[in-house]
Amino acid sequence: MLFRISPQGKLRIEAWANSSASIIRSTEHSFNREGLPKKLADIVHTKKPVIIEDFRSMADWREPVPSTTSWAGFPILLRGRVIAIVNVQAVEQRIGPEVVTVIEPVVSTIALLILRY
Repeated sequence: MLFRISPQGKLRIEAWANSSASIIRSTEHSFNREGLPKKLADIVHTKKPVIIEDFRSMADWREPVPSTTSWAGFPILLRGRVIAIVNVQAVEQRIGPEVVTVIEPVVSTIALLILRY
């Protein structure tokens, strides 16, 4: 999933897999109406990846995501501002801190493509 964040702080989900458009737009609307969940806001403020090893324990995530076990968000920066977040979800395995080093090069490539085009 790829989240884009406007300079005004509005979130737009640009790309996703395995979810209906109505669920995606509902989630987007909820985030923009009620604010970002803490972990997403942390990515924007710290400009660093965030990992949620046990996604089901997230109390402030508004939309239930029953099939997701773990979640990781990686910021894409432009001139020091988070312009997008690449989101990786796992259904069966947990995403731990060791996965960050594996995923970050892929996210860097995505960031270069977004920034170039």
